Amino acid sequence: MALAVVLGVNPNALLLPPVADSTEVEVTAAGSFPAGKVWNWADGREPLKKSFDEDDLADFQMHARPKGRRRYYMPGERTEEELARKRAADLEIARRINAGDPTGEASSLEVMRKLDREAYPEGE
Repeated sequence: MALAVVLGVNPNALLLPPVADSTEVEVTAAGSFPAGKVWNWADGREPLKKSFDEDDLADFQMHARPKGRRRYYMPGERTEEELARKRAADLEIARRINAGDPTGEASSLEVMRKLDREAYPEGE
């Protein structure tokens, strides 16, 4: 950490190559992966697997990133105020991407409901 501070970079910049493309990178004990995938793993965005599903991603996010910095949350982790802000932000996004199209807005919100069941309990 100290070396990264002195050099003015993040710690990942000291561990990974200066590319995030398809260049193969050897990760000790895990094998070889494209540099972009390794950067996503190091940044806590996705697990370091050749392929993964939504459950793998959610599990990785729960353990690799702190609250407020991840896409998924443990049930009961967010306050009602946080959930209300999430619903309001979702509605604003749905309105912007479907300007003037109520059917599209409703469809976008339905997708958001499926992605975050806690923010949208059944019947809401």
